[in-house]
Amino acid sequence: MSTVTKSECGNGGNSFAGLAHQPRELSQAQIFSLVSHRTKVEEQPKLNRVAEVRKNQGLSEKSLCKRLNIDLKRLHELENPTTDLTISELMAIQAALDVPLVDLLEDNNSLARPIHERAKLVRVMKTSEAIRECSLSLRATRLAEMLRDQLVDLMPELAQVGSWPQFGSRRSASSVARVLASQISLSQIQVDD
Repeated sequence: MSTVTKSECGNGGNSFAGLAHQPRELSQAQIFSLVSHRTKVEEQPKLNRVAEVRKNQGLSEKSLCKRLNIDLKRLHELENPTTDLTISELMAIQAALDVPLVDLLEDNNSLARPIHERAKLVRVMKTSEAIRECSLSLRATRLAEMLRDQLVDLMPELAQVGSWPQFGSRRSASSVARVLASQISLSQIQVDD
C-alpha cells in the first residue's frame, strides 16, 4: 500500500472527491488507475502527419493554402495531428503535396525511417529533375540525367516524380500547344533597330 495525499495528485486533488486532508491508503492498482485515467484524457492520438510532410517538402503554409484553395485557419485545422481527416481531404492534400497517401497518415508501427529515406530520395529526384530542366550546359544536363537514372535504379517509383514546382502551377501539354498554335500579330511585336 502507498500513501497518497490530496496535494500529490494534480488538479488540487479533485480526482479524490470527498477525501479529507489527511493521507489515505491506496493500493497500487488504484494509483495506476487514477494516473492512467488522467493521462488518457490529456493525450489524444495522432492521426495525421500533414504539417510534418509539408515542412519536409519545404512548402510554406501560404503555398499549400493556395494549392488547396483554403484559408490559413482551415489549413491549421487540417494540419492538427489529432484531426480526423476525411478521405476527400486526404486525397486533396495528397495531390497538393505530391506524396503517397500513406505518408500523410500517422502510423504507430514505426515506419518512420523508411518514410524519411523515401522523402529524402524524392527531394533529391525533384532537384535532379529541376537541374535537368533548366540546365544551360550539356554536361550539367548529362549529370542530372545520370543522377536521375541512378535514383530510379534505387527506387523505380521515382520515375514518376517531377521537378520542384516553378512559379504558379504547371501547364499541361495541351495548354502549351494551345499557346503555340495561336497566331501572333506582327503589329504587337516591337523591333528595335
